Amino acid sequence: MKYVIIPVDQAEPARVVEATRETSLAVLQEAVGGYIEAVQFPDGHPFAGNILWLNEEGRALHLPLNARADDLVRGMLFPGDFIKGNVAISGDADGNGDSTDARKVVLEHFGLL
Repeated sequence: MKYVIIPVDQAEPARVVEATRETSLAVLQEAVGGYIEAVQFPDGHPFAGNILWLNEEGRALHLPLNARADDLVRGMLFPGDFIKGNVAISGDADGNGDSTDARKVVLEHFGLL
């Protein structure tokens, strides 16, 4: 499966990282720097059919704001919530609950095609 990694540092470009079913959790945890939390892009959002993975302790750890990721989820979070730290985007889960590749629209948005 292919994940799009969006670093906090805006000077660092988004990139694609590949994982297998066996390595996906470790790849996501390494990408976000800790335990993962999923945010589903809702129907009607340009990234519908994808999941944003972030560090579930980003606020408690005082991770820096990820402006690029935060812009993507504007209006989806509770007031006062922000995306902190590096994030990853995958496609929705398949029938077995495994992540699928980030959709083409995500790759195009970050110039990865």
